[in-house]
Amino acid sequence: MQLKDIDIIGMYDSRDEQAITETKNKYGEYCRTVVLNVLKNDADAEECLNDVYLKLWNSIPPAAPENLKAYAGEIARNAAMDMWRKRHTQRSSPSGGTVSLDDPDNYEHPVTDPWTDPLGLGKGNSGRRIADGEDPEGKKTEALIARYLRDLKPKKRKIFFARYYYERSVEDIARIMDIPRGTVLSSLNRTREGLRKFLEAEGVEL
Repeated sequence: MQLKDIDIIGMYDSRDEQAITETKNKYGEYCRTVVLNVLKNDADAEECLNDVYLKLWNSIPPAAPENLKAYAGEIARNAAMDMWRKRHTQRSSPSGGTVSLDDPDNYEHPVTDPWTDPLGLGKGNSGRRIADGEDPEGKKTEALIARYLRDLKPKKRKIFFARYYYERSVEDIARIMDIPRGTVLSSLNRTREGLRKFLEAEGVEL
């Protein structure tokens, strides 16, 4: 018998690794379908799904999704898109490495995942380097971001995730949460600035 979403999310909150198993049992095929629709390759899909479950584990908490299927699906889609972009934008460099995705000729779309672009800066930020494995302190930075977001008031955290994880427009957030557009903008600005100062105080270069 499959568990209810609220019970699985409770496992994430209590850091019970069984949460990942239960998520796979309940929504594994759905996530696989989402990923395959983007990547069109079984091997890439399997690799991507490992990232999906890691992102779920790292983001809950502070995220508290009301609909685990929709949340997992968004993570799967974003992870698949990130992998697709990486596969299609990396080129060999003279040194034998790869050209950074910070190069505007190589990267056309802004990063909106709060873990890879915590400040909503798009290309040219430390989050992009973390996502590409160029930052050996990446895992530490992710943990710091999670700590900062976990301490936010629920309303501010919900606005932040809606904008930078679910990629909802400011207008959509204002409508869904029934608050003025200016309130959304000021909350996002304060959260970004607070996070920027927090990361800089912890020695993270932005």
